[in-house]
Order: sequence, then structure tokens, then C-alpha cells
Amino acid sequence: HSISYLGHMIFNSVFVLIILVSNWNLYSNYFDKKIDKEKMNKITYEIILILYTIMILNVTIYERQLYIGFTWQELNNYFKYGGFNIIPFKTIFRYITDIERYWPRLFILNIFGNIVIFMPIQFLMMKIFGKLSFKKYLIIDIALILIIEILQFITCSGVFDVDDIILNIFGMSLVYFTYIKLTNKKQL
Repeated sequence: HSISYLGHMIFNSVFVLIILVSNWNLYSNYFDKKIDKEKMNKITYEIILILYTIMILNVTIYERQLYIGFTWQELNNYFKYGGFNIIPFKTIFRYITDIERYWPRLFILNIFGNIVIFMPIQFLMMKIFGKLSFKKYLIIDIALILIIEILQFITCSGVFDVDDIILNIFGMSLVYFTYIKLTNKKQL
């Protein structure tokens, strides 16, 4: 399964690279009007957003579902013994207090991974939708992450964990405020 996942990653990366090079070529050589260049960039960001979202769904749901392969008894035990965590900071606190057990692989994967994985989505959404208010982006971000967490739970490919949502939102918020700060500096 790691080979098929690696194949998907390579395919998506090459496809995104082709899109970026094509966009740069069109942008530099064929579009003179600023509005045409902006439309081309927006289309490029939309395609990359779709590909990245598919890649996240592949990582969080499809690949895990193939790997896990629950039997009916295991499925029953999954729901009975912890297919979800709704207590904020429970998982995060466990990783920090028992760091010797979880360091480095699980700590990095679960803490830093959950912060970083949705950062590109926030950046791409801001390039596509522009400067919406933080509240509007927060609603969109929470809805997107909830859909993925619920799908993980329903398909038994992962745990519905409120701490994942907290870390994902933290990462997306970092991108939002950094982007706003940097674009405001450019306008001054």
C-alpha cells in the first residue's frame, strides 16, 4: 500500500508541477491584461486545491481503509472501545506527558502533521476566494475538517478526534494571519 500511496503522491506532484509551469508560460508569454493573468492564476489554484484535497482524502481515508480491513467483530470493538475522542486536548496532553513513548514518530506525525496538513488548503482558498473575514474562513475550515473526521469515523479508517480539529484549525489560522499580515505589508 505504501507503493500505491507513493505513486499517488508522485503523480499528483508531477501534475501540479506541470500545471504551475504551464501557468507560468501562459502568464509570461500569452496574457497581457492583468485580469486575464488573475483568472489564469485563480484557475491554477483551483486545480491544485482539488488535487491536494483528493490527496488528503486518499491519505486519511482510502489508504487507511485498505490497510485496516476490519472484520465485523473488530468493527464492533472499534465503536465500543474508542473510535472517537470528544474531550479537547486529551490526545495532545497524552502525547506531551508521555513523550518518551510517542517520540519522535507518533508525536511528529500526530501533532505537527495535524498542524501542517491543512495549511496549503488555507493558502489556496485565500488565493481563490480572497480576503474573507477570519470568521468566514473559520466556518469553512471547521466544516471541511469535520467532514473528513466524520468520514474517517464512519469508514473506520481513523478516529474522530476533536484534538485533530483543534490542531488543523490552529495550522489554518497561522496561514490566515500570516497571509493577511504579509499582503497588508505589500500594500503599504
